[in-house]
Amino acid sequence: MRLPPAALDLKLPRLLARDATAAELLRARGAVPTSAATGATISQPVDVFTPSATETPAPIVVREAPELAIPDRGSITRSLELPAGTKVSSLSLELDIAHTWRGDLRVTLTGPDGAHTTVLSRDGGSADDVRGTFDVSEAFRGADAGGRWELTVEDLAGGDVGTLRSWGLSLQTASAPAPTEPTEPTEPTEPVEPAPRHPDADPLTHLAYLASPDLEGRGSPSDGYDLASLYVAEKLEAWGALPGNPDNTEAPYFQSFEFRSGWPLGLGGEPHDHGIGHSGRPEDFSSEQFEHGFYVTPDMPAETLAQINAQLREQQWEQGIRPRSGSGPNGDLTAEELLEASRAVGTVQNVVGRIEGTGPNKDQTIVLMAHLDHVGVDWRGNVHPGADDNASGSSVMLSLLPRLQQLQAEGKLDRSIVLVWTAAEEEGLVGASYLRDHPLPGTSLEEIDGVINMDMLGRWDDERLSVLHTTGGRNNYWSELVEEANSRMDNPFDRLNRDIGAFAGRQDGAVFTNKGEDVLMLFEGLSRPEGGGSLNPDYHLPTDTIDRIYADNGGEKLRRATELIEHLIELASNRSADG
Repeated sequence: MRLPPAALDLKLPRLLARDATAAELLRARGAVPTSAATGATISQPVDVFTPSATETPAPIVVREAPELAIPDRGSITRSLELPAGTKVSSLSLELDIAHTWRGDLRVTLTGPDGAHTTVLSRDGGSADDVRGTFDVSEAFRGADAGGRWELTVEDLAGGDVGTLRSWGLSLQTASAPAPTEPTEPTEPTEPVEPAPRHPDADPLTHLAYLASPDLEGRGSPSDGYDLASLYVAEKLEAWGALPGNPDNTEAPYFQSFEFRSGWPLGLGGEPHDHGIGHSGRPEDFSSEQFEHGFYVTPDMPAETLAQINAQLREQQWEQGIRPRSGSGPNGDLTAEELLEASRAVGTVQNVVGRIEGTGPNKDQTIVLMAHLDHVGVDWRGNVHPGADDNASGSSVMLSLLPRLQQLQAEGKLDRSIVLVWTAAEEEGLVGASYLRDHPLPGTSLEEIDGVINMDMLGRWDDERLSVLHTTGGRNNYWSELVEEANSRMDNPFDRLNRDIGAFAGRQDGAVFTNKGEDVLMLFEGLSRPEGGGSLNPDYHLPTDTIDRIYADNGGEKLRRATELIEHLIELASNRSADG
């Protein structure tokens, strides 16, 4: 039975307490990265019956009974093998799923060539269990059956759990024609449709989860942000990305840090007041570095500590507070003094994965970034879903994983790719700053060979984007690559506007630009199609919802942005050393 909202609140306690580690979060969710809990493909011996050849061959049947738990708001993927040299004439899927609310579930079957069909998509409401045989012939008829077939079961809502008890495939093969003498090739009468892409290659798949009300705006820190982090980590592991933080053996995709504030302790750093809306002016986009919070560690760089002190000192003067003096250089607070004087808000985490390059420059990296957080719930209790800001950029980055896996398998990634979903961007680029100051494998300034930051890609029409590609006031190499990548698209963007210079210091890429790295920022654009204007009218409001993205362009802008970035990655990863 579905739990009432009050009971559901009790069932989902705070997953990441202020003094908890990311590993404790994973244990609380039952999602310590193992193949059974994170959506990784799992294979095991199964019963296979292959008949001898006859004029009417008997079906080939494969089954398994894993008795595998389906994580609440998580996914599992299982695989079965069908023998090579067979083609699909008809195909049936047998399912036995025990679940207390089948309306939570989406079930997808994917063939060896990537073609897929959705068998169940949150159908059935409060009914229990999914048991029966599903005819999936239309999606696969005529295709080669030999190879790995994957069943993905996703739980898309909280409060109910279930178990994949068993599943199987029953294949009726198409008889192969007798060999004939070769003939002259003829032109095909109709074009062949490409195989459908995996659902994870569609950013709208991920947007539906990351911007859902269940995640309550993904504030830093919050239960919703923790759930979003787990979702990203599960997808990274499922698509073969190496953990970005391998030294953290229990939570290797997480880089955790303590988020702190000087408010209301007389240090400045007043938090956002998201209940009063936003000016809409580009110069007020996001936050300056450490504007609403910061991190403190004993080993933090002196430059970062000085920057935090300067930010706090300025805010104290603005608030009529005499700045507090410390024993550091120029009267700054030392790290120890800042720890004592500030308040621990909670523990948050960047989520980091790595796709290893295959060429001689694999020790160099292209870093892809998107902030995963948003502003959460305002003081009036309104949830800010943050569909565009920045579930959109985070979803585009997730949708790149299948293509990155393919490029790696084909040996087409000279440089490695590091993917980073940052925390606490809305509070002052804090997660990106922590990563820069505490580099993980592939993210040191010496290893980075370029950064792409994706922030708010979903709104307005789908014929334009805005780009920012300056380092030290000059165009960097991305200025040419973004034009080349756009020209390679099936349907290029009409306009790549250069109208977001005001964002230069107010987006995650700035923490690397300030160190001389070549950064490209991609953004949906401002209100005037030809460039310039204001931010979209739902920016930092509870109305930043998925339906506004669909109303503007049907979600196609996110798909087109994904294609553009795929081309950018190929070009940047394989460019010459002096390019």
